[in-house]
Amino acid sequence: MEEAEIVKSEKIKVILGSATPSFETYYQAQQGDIELIELTKKV
Repeated sequence: MEEAEIVKSEKIKVILGSATPSFETYYQAQQGDIELIELTKKV
C-alpha cells in the first residue's frame, strides 16, 4: 500500500509547508482534494 493510500484510509493529517508550492499541490488545493491554508502575515 502506498503512503497516500494509507493516509487516506487512516484519515491522517499531513501538513505541507512551502512558500512556493508545486503546480500539482496548488491544483489539488484548487480542486478541493486538499485544504489550502494561506498565511497572509509575515512573522
